[in-house]
Parts: sequence; C-alpha cells; structure tokens
Amino acid sequence: MPNIAFQEMKQTEDFLAAEFNKATAKERAEALDDIHCVGRALEEVPETKARLLKELDRLVQDERNPIYEIALKQNRAYVEDPSFRLRFLRCNMYDVHRSVRQMMAFLQHKATYFGDAKLALDIVLDDLNDDAMELLSSGLFHIQEERDRNGRVVLYLMNQIFRKYSVETMIKVAYYIFNNVLIPIPEVQSKGIVGIYYDVTNAGENHEMPGLAALVTLMDVVASIPLRHSAVHICLKPIRSSLVFSNTLLFYTLSQSPARTRVRTRIHYGTDMELQIALRSHGVPTQRCPIDVDGNIRWDILNTWFEQQEYVKKFLVQQTPNQPRPQDILFGKGFGIQHHIGNFWFRNFLMAHREEFESTPKSLRKEISTRLALTLFENGARFLKRAEVNGWIEVELEEAAKKVGQLFRTFRKNT
Repeated sequence: MPNIAFQEMKQTEDFLAAEFNKATAKERAEALDDIHCVGRALEEVPETKARLLKELDRLVQDERNPIYEIALKQNRAYVEDPSFRLRFLRCNMYDVHRSVRQMMAFLQHKATYFGDAKLALDIVLDDLNDDAMELLSSGLFHIQEERDRNGRVVLYLMNQIFRKYSVETMIKVAYYIFNNVLIPIPEVQSKGIVGIYYDVTNAGENHEMPGLAALVTLMDVVASIPLRHSAVHICLKPIRSSLVFSNTLLFYTLSQSPARTRVRTRIHYGTDMELQIALRSHGVPTQRCPIDVDGNIRWDILNTWFEQQEYVKKFLVQQTPNQPRPQDILFGKGFGIQHHIGNFWFRNFLMAHREEFESTPKSLRKEISTRLALTLFENGARFLKRAEVNGWIEVELEEAAKKVGQLFRTFRKNT
C-alpha cells in the first residue's frame, strides 16, 4: 500500500481489519473463500426450503404489518409468490426472522419511492422519470458481460457519476437494476454478486461529498433489497483528494453494511493497470472491464446490457401489448428476441452448466434440462412464446426443458 493511501485510508482499513478479526475462524475462512472465488453456492434441500417458506408465512401472518396488508389486498399472488419470498430467504442465508424484517422494509420503501399503487406490481422502465433514465444509462452501475471465476455476476459502481444526482433518483435506479435485472438471475440468488467500487478520478478533480442524511437514506433502502454481496473490491487511485473523499464515504457506507459484507471487502490501490491486475488475481476477468488500463472509460461497452434492454422494450411494445418482464425467456428469432435481457442471462446461466450437461450420459440429459428449467421457474422466470393472434403465452415445464436442451445443442454446434 502506498504511504499516502495508508495515511488517508487508515480509518477505513483499521475498521475492516477489526471487523475481520471479530469474525469466527469459520466465518473468516468462508469469507476468504468467497473473496478468492472458491466459495460454495447456497445449497438447498427441497424439504428444508418448503419448511422455511412455511415458517416465513407464519411469521408474516403473526406480524400483520400494515404495509404487507395493503400489498396483500392489492395483489395476493405477488406477495405470496414463493419466488418473491425466496429472494429474501436466500439473501439472508435462510434466516427467517431477518428475511421477514427485510421483506417488510422492502415493501415500505417501495411504497415510499414508487407510490402505494405500485406496491404489489413490478416496477418497469416507464415508472422511472427522465433523471432516473439518464442515470440508468450513464454507467453508474455497469453489469460486466463476463462473470468471475466462480460464475458470479460482476457489478461495477463508478464513483464520479453518482454525485450529480439526487438520492431519490439513485434509489429508484438501484431498485430497478437490482430487482429487475440482477436478482432474477439464479446464480445471483445462490452465489451473490461481486461488487466493484471503481475510482475513475483524475488528479485535480473536485469531490462533492453526499450529505450524511442522503447516505443514511440510501443505505437504509439498499439494505432492504434482497441482494447479497459475496465479495466487494474497492479500487482506488493514490490521489490524496480522492482518498480523503473515499475514506469518509466508504467508512460510513461500510459501517452501515451487513457484517457479512464487511468481512468480504478488500481495498486495492494503484494505477488502473495495477488495479486490474489485482482484480484478476481475485478471479475477476478484466477483458470487458468498463475502464481501460489508461483510466479511460470504455464507452463502447459501458451499459451494453441497458442499451439492449431499451431496444427490446421498444421492440416488444411495437409487437404486443403484453410486454414480457426482464427476467422472462422468449421463444423466437431476431435481434429483438435474442437480445432480450432475459434471454441474455438465460444463455449465461446455461453456459455455467454446460460442462455438467456435456459430461452426463445422453440418457440422463433430459433430467438435467428439466432441473435447470425448474430452477428458472422457481426464480420467477417464465418461458414465453407468441400467441397465434396477439401477445405471449407461457409454456409448461416440459416445453421449457426442451428449450434448455436445444440451447445446449446449439452451444455444441457453435464450438
């Protein structure tokens, strides 16, 4: 660590070291495994999952939280959907009490920022105002096309972009991306994500510290979203003004984060080349990193996922009034279908299981296809194909499993 970094970041570094030392030996070992890409995915036993869902339902009924009662009256199917409730259980490693508290906070914040009328409905792009749409496409959040060595989704946060927007706008954008794009991905729920806070500061630039009240509000809302960080990498430049800013911001932000996240956080210092070498040493590929080794933002790849989703949204509106959700998987051909965000993640999901499929005898591959399709169903995805007249219809598990098998065969043909 450069001397300047040690001096300016000492408060945050000491805090993280103390948090790591407070953890048990088992917790430290698990944290190090996650940081170095050898951690295990969340394992689920169907019987245990069913029992915990039943226990969660009992606690929800006993609590009779007013915000939940409102959502229940609006759309019972939404809040009682197992795929919705499992998001909170998985995020909290099946701690039922924490899951219930988080779910109630989630609903409360959703009503606050999107209105009571949207409490039991999915949030779509049309629910975002102009500022939120601008921020969404700005690159504040960048979902990397490549996953890390453990198959986890990598999410970048750029430090010089968020300061231009209000906390309410940041909350709405974070809500949309986390809930509509990231959480529906099965591996995100089972493995968590890798978060990368990347300093794109240049020497001499000014820094505007968000107000404490804004940080409190932002962290409170983010904590209610069922998204687990299984590793966090903070990449900083050895620029004094930037380090002073980062130390204050990160110390407070990390102090409000879950203990599980704090022990999985590492800070790296250096030039852009040195930072990206550090990321690679922790299993994060950088070929598609949104910053090049000279510190320039790669606008050609920044937010490609969002541009595709924007295109698909317009395409689907033109084709049918029954617009599929981002996490749905669409049957059909053409750019608009193949670049639907759900199809994009569907391909990535199957690529992560390709070796298992190829190494299995042909007589047993149908079982794998069915299991993978069922996993997607349980995580809230639907397999949709065009209706004869208009709109889309949802296919059953058997047809979805055939779609899985077909894509595996396509992978083989293209290699």
